[in-house]
Amino acid sequence: MMALTPSAARAQLAVGVLAAAALLLGTAGSVSGQDSPTLERMRDRISMGQIYYARFESVYFDSFTLDSSVVQGTLWLGEEGYRVETAQQTLVVSGTVSQVWDADRNRVILSDYREEEDDFAPSVVLSDQDDDMLASDVRIAGGVAVELVSKDPYANLREIRLEVRRGDLPYRATSVDPADNRTVTRLIGSSWLIPGAPGGRVVPTGLFTLEIPPGAEVVDLREATGGGP
Repeated sequence: MMALTPSAARAQLAVGVLAAAALLLGTAGSVSGQDSPTLERMRDRISMGQIYYARFESVYFDSFTLDSSVVQGTLWLGEEGYRVETAQQTLVVSGTVSQVWDADRNRVILSDYREEEDDFAPSVVLSDQDDDMLASDVRIAGGVAVELVSKDPYANLREIRLEVRRGDLPYRATSVDPADNRTVTRLIGSSWLIPGAPGGRVVPTGLFTLEIPPGAEVVDLREATGGGP
């Protein structure tokens, strides 16, 4: 199994985890949920302020080289944004700001977040065209599979399958790209968090803000601060 660089880890997360994130957040206008009541319920939870939490293990299988690579971490998704933590990186997107901490270099990069310019944005990962993916619910043992199939042969992903248990709890996301490379992401300990609700898992304070580690180099590329192009 080949080693995974931080940049490769982020690309893999985009294909595996953020594909599932796009389904939950409803940021992908290209996906119609009218034939997937499960998808619509999850989107409703997000819009009502709930936060989806899970640990994950994402495995990428290269169809040509037959190599595989693995990345593990934690995922939070909410209406305000999303947060992905791995051993190598922490990625936080909130509103119009992207914050990335690279543990190997102890470096934080702040930049303006423009979804249309981000190769890793959920909507870009799924498709660049409206009405380009068909969504449907399929009954499976123990729950439902939300299946999405692209109508565009040039889309970044050809197929996505999100397996969901009772309670709208996703536990596996599988994606296939046009070259038949496959990413399988296990979502472990899935739960819906309600900020301020008594009992259950506590939602961390400042979840969608990156706390800069001591001694970290900060590279600010935001235009408003004069760091952008």
